[in-house]
Amino acid sequence: MDKKWMAAIAVLIGILTYLFIGFAHHSSKMSSIVKELQGHLGKWNETLLHRAHQAGTQSSLLGDGREGSPASGGRVWNPHRICWRGQTFKLVVKKIARQHGLHATFMPKPLYGVSGSGMHCHQSLFKDNVNAFYDESDTLGLSKEARHYMAGILKHARAFAAVTNPTVNSYKRLVPGYEAPCYVAWSSSNRSPMIRIPASRGLSTRVEVRNPDPAANPYLALAVMLRAGLDGIKNELALVAPVDRNIYVMSEEELIEEGIPSLPSDLKEALNEMIKSEVISDALGEHARTHLYELKEIEWDMYRTQVHEWERDHYLRLY
Repeated sequence: MDKKWMAAIAVLIGILTYLFIGFAHHSSKMSSIVKELQGHLGKWNETLLHRAHQAGTQSSLLGDGREGSPASGGRVWNPHRICWRGQTFKLVVKKIARQHGLHATFMPKPLYGVSGSGMHCHQSLFKDNVNAFYDESDTLGLSKEARHYMAGILKHARAFAAVTNPTVNSYKRLVPGYEAPCYVAWSSSNRSPMIRIPASRGLSTRVEVRNPDPAANPYLALAVMLRAGLDGIKNELALVAPVDRNIYVMSEEELIEEGIPSLPSDLKEALNEMIKSEVISDALGEHARTHLYELKEIEWDMYRTQVHEWERDHYLRLY
């Protein structure tokens, strides 16, 4: 190898090293600032912890947890408060990124081949400072209310997907092989199903709904999930057995045999499911449901009729 090539390779290595160190510096700084922000917000809202226990419903938001995507959450709040915190979090992260000449995105699946960005929703119900989801006599520490609530979530999951996963891009995150779920099931011991039960019990007993993404309007997303869960409690829906194996490696026949449905595969399928559901339609209200459906139909049609780079790469020379 001559000296010119060696010099060129050395320059290239230097540039890549500079870019890597710069990215690591900004990512680390972003995480530290976000943690500081969470600390300030936590101190500012210290008294809300007690109010959250009295509010009846608790929620927290967490992401898929991949490197470079700091999770937001850890405390529990009433639904309105956690929605406000989630929106504030996204706004502050974007503003800090711009100050450093960067762009922060909460796009569900910005890159092919890596995990996307999720908005895992941890939920529990409280009454008189008592977590209604906890039952120490149960083998999993879950009350009948918790089981009925999960049954409602699972029953209406396909119907509320258009709200919790509202973009064309959302469904490129909900594919097998990554951290995001794509099957309607629950478990207390693995992360491939849509609902996971975190290990904490007592006041911290909760269900983690893992399919929502940060493109969702959190106010609408929590409204439809809460309504779905409460429908399960109201009608005492029976909870299916947990799936404690890796669903991603199960065959199509095994999924059918186990009665494990999948979430919608695209936005159009999700919209069709939403419009058929009386429970989700009622949760949204006529105005929100009608306008959401119309706007998302337009988005789907724009995507469906667009010719994408992948198509040109694969078909232009072939045909």
